[in-house]
Amino acid sequence: MKVQRVPDQMSAMEVMVWTMRPILTPVAEDYERAAEILRDGGLAKGVAEDVDGGMCAGGVMVAAMQERLVGTDFRIEGSRVAEDMELDGYVCVQDWNDEPERTQEQVIERLEFAAKKLRNEGRS
Repeated sequence: MKVQRVPDQMSAMEVMVWTMRPILTPVAEDYERAAEILRDGGLAKGVAEDVDGGMCAGGVMVAAMQERLVGTDFRIEGSRVAEDMELDGYVCVQDWNDEPERTQEQVIERLEFAAKKLRNEGRS
């Protein structure tokens, strides 16, 4: 699955168009699906998706949401995902994901935690 991502080299117009996409808020179903995708594909660090199909926490969230919102052009905020996953001390999920000691199981555990939390809050 190819994850939408901002390329490192974009023109000013391309960046403007990309940033104008609506920011969507993940629901519990997205976190559950993200955990499944990560369990099957492996953990990536430093990139949304690596050559082996592994994904970082942010990348796997986008992939899960793309499955649910087929044909919708959107973006998510890593800070919202970090908040949902309750990553104490981290503002952005990518920074937490890329820590050298971070494991695939830890990421899956936090994704599943966020899913349960959102279900309890009614964000199914």
